Amino acid sequence: MSISSFKKCLLTLLISTPFGTSLLVRAQTPPTQYATIGFERNTGVLYFPVYRLNANSTERFNRGATTYTETELQQAGIFPGHRITKIAFEKESGGTLGSNPLVLKVWMQTIPTSGPSGLTNIFDQDILSANQVFLDSNTIILDSASWFEIDLDTAFIYSGGNLRIYTENIILGASPFSTGPISWYFSGNWNVSSGRNNISYPFPSGQVLSGSNTIGYRPNTRIGFESPIGSDISLKQFLSPTSICAGFTDVEVEIQNTGITDLDSIMISWQVNSVFQSQISYQPVLPSGGTVSISLGNFIANHDSIYEITAFLANADSIGDAFSANDTIRITYQPALFGGYTINSAVPTGGNNFQSFNEASAALSQRGVCGPVAMIVALNSGPYNERVIFGEIFGVDSINRITIIGNNNALIHNSFNPAMELNGADYLTIINLTIIMNGLNSAAVYLSNRSDYNTFENCSISFSGTATNSASVLLGGGILPGIGGQAGDYNSFKNCVIDGGGFAAALYGANTNNRSIGNSFINCEIKNFVGTGIHISNQEDFQIKNCKIHRTGAPPLDNVRGITLDGDIRGTTIEKSEVYDLLSGGGPSITYGIYCIGSGSLDKPILIKNNLLYNFNSNGLIQAISVRQNANHLNLHHNTVVVDNMNHTGNSMVVGIFCDNLITHFQVLNNIIFVQSSSTGQKTLLRITANAPNIISNGNAFHLGVTGIVGQSGSGMFNTLAGWQTSTNRDLNSVQADPLFVSLTLKNFTPSSPLVNDIGDSIGIAEDFFSNLRDLSAPDPGAIEFSPFSRDLRLSNVVLHPDPCLLGNDTIFVEIENIIGPTIPLNTEPITVHWLIQGPNTSTGSVVFNSGNLPINTKTNKISTTINLSTPGTYEIIVFLDTNQVNQNPYNDTILLSSFVVEPIFWIEPKSDSLFDDTTTVRLQAFSPNFAVGKVIITEITQNRVGSSAPITGWPSYIKANQYVELFGPANEDISGYTLE
Repeated sequence: MSISSFKKCLLTLLISTPFGTSLLVRAQTPPTQYATIGFERNTGVLYFPVYRLNANSTERFNRGATTYTETELQQAGIFPGHRITKIAFEKESGGTLGSNPLVLKVWMQTIPTSGPSGLTNIFDQDILSANQVFLDSNTIILDSASWFEIDLDTAFIYSGGNLRIYTENIILGASPFSTGPISWYFSGNWNVSSGRNNISYPFPSGQVLSGSNTIGYRPNTRIGFESPIGSDISLKQFLSPTSICAGFTDVEVEIQNTGITDLDSIMISWQVNSVFQSQISYQPVLPSGGTVSISLGNFIANHDSIYEITAFLANADSIGDAFSANDTIRITYQPALFGGYTINSAVPTGGNNFQSFNEASAALSQRGVCGPVAMIVALNSGPYNERVIFGEIFGVDSINRITIIGNNNALIHNSFNPAMELNGADYLTIINLTIIMNGLNSAAVYLSNRSDYNTFENCSISFSGTATNSASVLLGGGILPGIGGQAGDYNSFKNCVIDGGGFAAALYGANTNNRSIGNSFINCEIKNFVGTGIHISNQEDFQIKNCKIHRTGAPPLDNVRGITLDGDIRGTTIEKSEVYDLLSGGGPSITYGIYCIGSGSLDKPILIKNNLLYNFNSNGLIQAISVRQNANHLNLHHNTVVVDNMNHTGNSMVVGIFCDNLITHFQVLNNIIFVQSSSTGQKTLLRITANAPNIISNGNAFHLGVTGIVGQSGSGMFNTLAGWQTSTNRDLNSVQADPLFVSLTLKNFTPSSPLVNDIGDSIGIAEDFFSNLRDLSAPDPGAIEFSPFSRDLRLSNVVLHPDPCLLGNDTIFVEIENIIGPTIPLNTEPITVHWLIQGPNTSTGSVVFNSGNLPINTKTNKISTTINLSTPGTYEIIVFLDTNQVNQNPYNDTILLSSFVVEPIFWIEPKSDSLFDDTTTVRLQAFSPNFAVGKVIITEITQNRVGSSAPITGWPSYIKANQYVELFGPANEDISGYTLE
């Protein structure tokens, strides 16, 4: 065929997208014959080729494979050399996908055996030797009973033997995915060994065909085929370019010999924007069915132009090409993105603006990038009520990143699927965006299928539901029905607020041999989760740093964990973070600050260092750090663990650090473990339930605020550090002493005790919780390096006793304690306690301790009667010590008596009322703080009103208690003037 004749007979059908990409498909086909395999009309929901159980089912991913034997094909009239161009499956009347697109792929291959090689086959490996014959991202399946027919993109030349057909599909869009079951007519009990149907979700690389299988059943199938063609070359597709950037652009195509004759001397011509380029010759023999990639050359592209590239078979006549409809392919590219763009819902898509996140995502996926791209969401242009998926984007790397600046706009989604999904997306940065998910069993942000090097910064991410199998942030799969996939590597969340969900954040690697690497949460607030703050599984070099993890104000639950570590988590580091208020509402719940059932490795142990764990307010079991079986290679270094719950009303066990069963390479070094609880159950600082020789413990500061056990090893329990040291030979350099935190009330966990100072082992941790440098040779235990006070007092108690007669000589009791330093001679170093009273009476006062001696760990008190609380009402009373040379820490010197109520001696309720008729009554009650309820009675009522018709005895008039009182007056007149004495 000459070039001129090509121009005359070229027939093309172009499929357009909003951004101009076009793909040629066949314009004509030779006569097609049909063969039907399976016609028994059994009914039911099959897993092949597309599976949907019902409208609410979460299964939206499917892979399947089935085999057609050589005998079946020959009986149906299909012989070697025939070209299979169509395939159809018989559908019962049933569900439709509605507006949800179905991405469908089909592969074919011939195989020598009659059946599958086993259910453990790996789908990705199976299809490597198969030919992909169909791909459509918007497949339509009708609701009615009909044949669901697919026109193959590339004809498959049947060369004999058994035919294997594979399908893979995923339903996109929003739930519900269908209006009912998608059911297929099928033939059953045909040959158990020769077919396999499978549902599995999703499809990460190396996914084993496991899950639900239907073996021995095939949908009724109709195969469309054409007679053999002697000579035929098919231009299948452009391999490059995949996008166009400024500069030299390479062009490469794939061709296939779809005839039964071997061919050589194939000539390919091509055009760019209708301008002919150099013709390319392929000389080697291309056997029947063979494919080859051919480089056509390159052209120079401009960044802002649109390019139409056409390739066609130039010597079709000379090689006897019998079928011209597959001789030409054409593709149109709009240049890749580069530079600055906007997302603005008020402006139509065009130029450098996108009206929605989805349109921006579509442009990135279809066009790729040529350099760094920044998209700024217009200020106050939201909310954007949509779900967006960012897929694989061509051209991105560590330099050519994509940055979306949200300007605090909101992306909101109210359905099953995640609000934002990164499905294979890399090098994407989201800044200052609010992402809100309102739904069930889902996630607000979901990263899957090897999404790498992505960053969320200064974002607010929230899930409003309370479903336990939901997450605000999900990387990988594992908790959500129908959702899974490998999380990817080096994804980070920085300065984000992650709010709500069954898990605030859940990260899953594929398995212990295929871990995700380098993911992190830095400077984030993780809050209001239902069950677990951060759950990680099968992660390597994972990092939690400078985060706050809490449920402040959230309701109590049965089992709450701040952080859960699971699987192979070698190299995981948790540092400079706070875990607190996991059950601020109390309740009988089980509470774990950090729960570890995962393992590190000898070269990459888990390191938990410089963290604060506090405010464990459950009335149930408490384990601030819980290390469980198989949690090997774990180091707890320089943590401050404070279980300070004096309102515990139960009898549950309270433990600072718990170790269950034998583990290897477990270090508990340089920690402060502080436990004081009113629970009547066992209270233990360090509890090891087995005699584990591989546990190293030293340089710790232990403190029991109330009675309890310092250490437990196996069945041995030791109330003192000395007993623990003697029995276990551990903690020989540890101390049992109150660290004297600067302020437990204000949650300032800086120690001040010289007994705790500099006792830690030298283990090479250079910084503390506040990034201050540590003394590496003699570090302080706990998360905070400190310089101890040499002398300190604290105000230990204040009690007020108002005079019951409100005479103004009320009593204040104040108590001080010497907690650091030598004995204080109060006659030469007096201590003054001040108070400030604000309320109905405002006044100041003080009392001076100026006699006697006050030794270390000794208290003294004084009583003063100079306070005036003679006026009933609510008072604010602040009592404080002077800071001086013997009292160096100001944070334990103040006690605030907020809302202190002084009641009147006697009062009546109601204080006033109105009577408008002669049948209404009012019950008067008397109260006094000096007598029990019901013990005060009204003895007299007197009327002091002066007027006509005075009583015989004159004014005032008295009425005794319990007498009947009858008052007369004009209708609707308020009767007043009675006073109680």
